[in-house]
Amino acid sequence: PPPLPKRREASLRMAGGRLLGQRGWRGAPALLLAVGCCLLWCAGAATPRFGPNVPADGATFVVTPGQAFHGLMNLEAFDDDSNNTAAGTLVISQDSSVGSFRPVSISRSIYVGADPGAEPDCPSGLAVAADPDVAAKCRYYCPETPAPVGTDQTLRCGRWPANMPAGDLGSFSYRYTNVGGVSYSNRTTFSYTLVDDGLWTRGLAIANPTRRVCVHLASVDNLGHYQSNGAILPNTKRCWNLLFRAAPFLASCQYDLTLPRVPCALDLFPKEPQDNPVVKVAVGQTMTARVYFDKVAPEDEVTIALLADPGLPNGASIGPTVNTTQVASTNPAGLVRFLHSREITFTPTEQHAIAPVPGSPAGLTFRLCFGATSVGGGMSASVDPKVCTSIQVVRPEPKINLEVSCPGCGGNALETHGFTAVVRCPYRWMMTMWEGKDFDMAFDATFETLDSGAQVGYTHGQYAPIAMVDEANPLPEGAVLSKPTMYKACRDSPVMGPPFDTDCPLSLQRNVYTQMIEWTPRRGSENKEFKICFKLQGAQNIDPMIVAPEVKCSTVRVHKCKVCTLPGDTMESLAKEYRTDWLQLWGANVMVENPTNLDGYGAMTIGPTYTVSKESEPLHIVAGVYGMSLDDLYEVNPDLHAVRDAAASAGQQVHLRQGQDVCVVPPVCKGSPLGAV
Repeated sequence: PPPLPKRREASLRMAGGRLLGQRGWRGAPALLLAVGCCLLWCAGAATPRFGPNVPADGATFVVTPGQAFHGLMNLEAFDDDSNNTAAGTLVISQDSSVGSFRPVSISRSIYVGADPGAEPDCPSGLAVAADPDVAAKCRYYCPETPAPVGTDQTLRCGRWPANMPAGDLGSFSYRYTNVGGVSYSNRTTFSYTLVDDGLWTRGLAIANPTRRVCVHLASVDNLGHYQSNGAILPNTKRCWNLLFRAAPFLASCQYDLTLPRVPCALDLFPKEPQDNPVVKVAVGQTMTARVYFDKVAPEDEVTIALLADPGLPNGASIGPTVNTTQVASTNPAGLVRFLHSREITFTPTEQHAIAPVPGSPAGLTFRLCFGATSVGGGMSASVDPKVCTSIQVVRPEPKINLEVSCPGCGGNALETHGFTAVVRCPYRWMMTMWEGKDFDMAFDATFETLDSGAQVGYTHGQYAPIAMVDEANPLPEGAVLSKPTMYKACRDSPVMGPPFDTDCPLSLQRNVYTQMIEWTPRRGSENKEFKICFKLQGAQNIDPMIVAPEVKCSTVRVHKCKVCTLPGDTMESLAKEYRTDWLQLWGANVMVENPTNLDGYGAMTIGPTYTVSKESEPLHIVAGVYGMSLDDLYEVNPDLHAVRDAAASAGQQVHLRQGQDVCVVPPVCKGSPLGAV
């Protein structure tokens, strides 16, 4: 045949590995040669391709640290022609932008760069990298606890910490395929080998520590030009995930909308690591929580153990180790979180709530310690050191805001510990009560979960503080304690009495309870002392011997010679009731403008008060001095009725003691000798 153009000569060299017509060419029939030339001349442009023994793109291999990995050995790739380029050879190279970096954790389907790498095409700031190759290249990994960023984003992944070891990065090699002593530059066998000592995985506490290995296929012509398009041609790049088997580590079950999963339970451990975590479990409530451990290999068997010392508190139970794996079907790498857990149930009794130290606000504290062992791949890995948490039994913490007022006498606040009252005035003790832990935002944040905001061992609204009558100090006659009324209030708002602030999400609203004692001193209670007492109990279903109720009292002394007006009262009606003249009564209350309308004036003065200065003074002498009969004197001094009755039984006259107050209403405006004067 005629000489081939140089370009077709290169094609033949690429296709056969040896140029036709050189040594080894023995001559052939013209027809065979013509057919071969036609086939080579007419061949369409093909691209480099992987052999059938090459694992699919995205395949995941489990690597056991300390053991050699041979999962990517003697793989083949081809280039059937030179893509209409000048003569060249097939080049297979490890993706230098991806495979030579540290491992990553790609247990999520979205990658967010917290600290972009030095590479120019790494996402910066909060840019999202949906491509796992970019995530691997830029060394992004997913921490156990996402941190909130803004209002609707979550920081899912961050840069691999510089101080975190990466282990052996492995090695990549390839050679041209040799058949019968002939080396073919368009057929390549390549391998990736890894011999990891496993030291770097000890104590590694990230989900799915993964190395991503990638290769590209391309052609290089005889001028050294790299024949790969700006965009990687289809099927010319494959990446594989090397998932490192590590010891189980303490983890948490978190909501991730991309992961169809077993619903998360409450964690026995807080979301944020703490040196000595303490779970507060309320007496009378049931704690149902799980301890979670994460591992990296689906076929591994995990056992979570509760250490016998110190063991479980009396009455608590623990379930078996169960698989609560979260499947990440939308994850580009097809990875999952292999979570295992055990459930602990504990309902503290009233005996658990007894304070170990008198005056302590909490009950007993129990310590729980766990370990986990993963067995698989010819190795066994255990958590070391063991992880521990404490359970502290807490009692109700009732809080109260008490306000005392007299709505019918100006409504001003009165001293809660005691005051002087006036007959016929309505007094009100308004109690606003709430459970302290319900409004403790620090307590909320410690063990709050991403699922529902619920707490481990404590449920909001279960404790309902209530005021009860103190049997040791019964309420005076006519006093009434109302039933509690429940309201809602934002947990970060001041609880001072209705109306309450409810301008917050329902999840942040807490129960508030109000009760009141109403009492109006009646005529006959003048100059007497009363105690208005009640007991503040944290919950009705808790034994008061365990949670002693707080007793609160107000000491009230009823004033003499004063009376509260009622709607419709006039000076004349009051004067008739107290056996005096309305003009005299009006004169004693000069602030009243209209004697026929006393609404809104509150307490009125009936007359002056006489204080006995002598050691003893007969009552009839005092009555004579002020021109009053004994009956009139007893009428405005009902506290003297008992003294009168006792003196009559003994056949004696009534004597007043030194310092005793007596209400006197002299007949100034009546037709008596004193009135004439």
